[in-house]
Amino acid sequence: TSLYVPMRKGAMHLKRAQDELRETRDYLENLLEYANAPVIVWDPASRITRFNRAFEHMTGYAADEVIGRELSMLFPEASRSEALGKISRTLGGEHWESVEIPIFRKDGAVRVALWNSATLFAADGTTAIATIAQGQDITERKQAEEAVRDAHQRLSFHVNRMPLAYIVWDTDFKVMEWNSAAERVFGWEANEAIGKHSHELIVPADVQPPVDRVWSKLLEGDESSYSLNANFRKDGKTITCEWFNAPLRDASGSIIGVLSIVHDVT
Repeated sequence: TSLYVPMRKGAMHLKRAQDELRETRDYLENLLEYANAPVIVWDPASRITRFNRAFEHMTGYAADEVIGRELSMLFPEASRSEALGKISRTLGGEHWESVEIPIFRKDGAVRVALWNSATLFAADGTTAIATIAQGQDITERKQAEEAVRDAHQRLSFHVNRMPLAYIVWDTDFKVMEWNSAAERVFGWEANEAIGKHSHELIVPADVQPPVDRVWSKLLEGDESSYSLNANFRKDGKTITCEWFNAPLRDASGSIIGVLSIVHDVT
C-alpha cells in the first residue's frame, strides 16, 4: 500500500504530461497544416516529409502525391540545378530570408515563391534532421513588375525618339529623365545631366528668379505653364526655347516632380 500511492501519482503525472504533449503536438500540426503560407519540410536526403494545404493549393499536388518523393520534382528544369544548390546549402545551416525560387505546378505552370527557411538539428547541434521552409507566392507581383518594366522600356523607346526635348525634374528641380532630343538641344549627355539642378545646366542667372517663380507655382498645384526662355547650352551658346511644363503626381495625388517639353525656337 505504501508504494501504491506514489506509483499512482506518478502514473497520473505521466499521463498528464503525455496529454499536454499531445495537445501541443496537435496544436502545432494544425498550425502548420492550416497556415495561409505554403510550408514544406524535407529531410537531409531532400525527400519531402511535410506539405501543407497552402502548398497543395499553390502546386496543384495533394500531399500524398509528394510525401516521400525527391524535392527536385517541384522545380522547373531550367532552374532546378540552381534551386537544388541553394537547398543543399541549407543543410549546412544557411538560412533563407528572402530567396526567390520558381515552383513547378502539376499542370505545368510555374509559380514564383519568396522563401525563408531554417534547418533543424539534433541534440548534438551539428546533425541536420530536417529543413522547414515557408513561402509566399509572388507570381502576380513579379508579372506586374515585369509589365511595368516593359511599359517603361516602350515609353523610353518612344520618348528617346521624340523630336522635342523631354525632361523630368524632381521637386528640387534636379533632372530625373533627359531624352535624346534634350541632349541635342542643350549639349549635355543624359548621364551628365541626370541629378544636376537646372541652374547648373541650362538656366542663365538673369532668368533664374522668374523660372523659380514658375517652378514654385507648379509645385503648389498649377496644372501647367508655358514660357519662352533664354537658355544656355553646354558649349556656352545661348538659345531660345519654348517650355511646356506640368506637375507629375503619384497615385495619391501628391506632386512628385515636373515634366517639361522643350522646343528650341532659336
